[in-house]
Amino acid sequence: MTTPQPAPSFDASPLTDPVDPRAVSAFNAQLRSSPVDGLDYNRNYPGAPPEKVMHILGHTEAIIHAMVQEIQAHADAIIDTHDAGPLGDDTEIFYCTSPDEAVTRRTRAMAFATGNPVIREITLSNPEDRRKYPGMLGTAINHIPNITVEVGGGCSINEGYAAEVHRQYTNVMKHLGILPGEPQIDEESTFLNSTAMVRPRHGGILRMRIKVHQRVVKGEV
Repeated sequence: MTTPQPAPSFDASPLTDPVDPRAVSAFNAQLRSSPVDGLDYNRNYPGAPPEKVMHILGHTEAIIHAMVQEIQAHADAIIDTHDAGPLGDDTEIFYCTSPDEAVTRRTRAMAFATGNPVIREITLSNPEDRRKYPGMLGTAINHIPNITVEVGGGCSINEGYAAEVHRQYTNVMKHLGILPGEPQIDEESTFLNSTAMVRPRHGGILRMRIKVHQRVVKGEV
């Protein structure tokens, strides 16, 4: 006799910036950092228990810590969704490699299951040192498959883009067995495992001559 396995489930935390009774949340205040303690939620993982917070108010660190405890206790996979602001109707998906190669393979498979045109893999040069300092969720929890999704749009309403993002999330849930069926992938993703920052040497107005994710060759732009 075999014990039936529980069906896969999906838990969503739509706004991980809860309202503090002393102040409105950063979301309602349209701020990146909490108006309570001035800390950036996305740069303070894994947080700290109330007795060890560094800030006098401890709002952001304590809430992040509580959420991380829940994630580590119950999550088998993580999709960390960010608002990338007014960067056009494009989605960036990236993840950090794990010291455990098996976890990296599962994370990579999740990322490719989205069907997003570009998948970016980041290898931290000093993962053990990085865990000593506050950072993003993907650097704080690297023993659970964990992808980060930067959603564009700038809060605009674009039904076509919304449908594409919905398809990508549905693809991941099919890949994980939460939903029935196979991921719907229309084209092969471009895989990037190195990144270079392009910094301007002169001020002025940026006029885009290419589209986001468009492939270019040296000397073309």
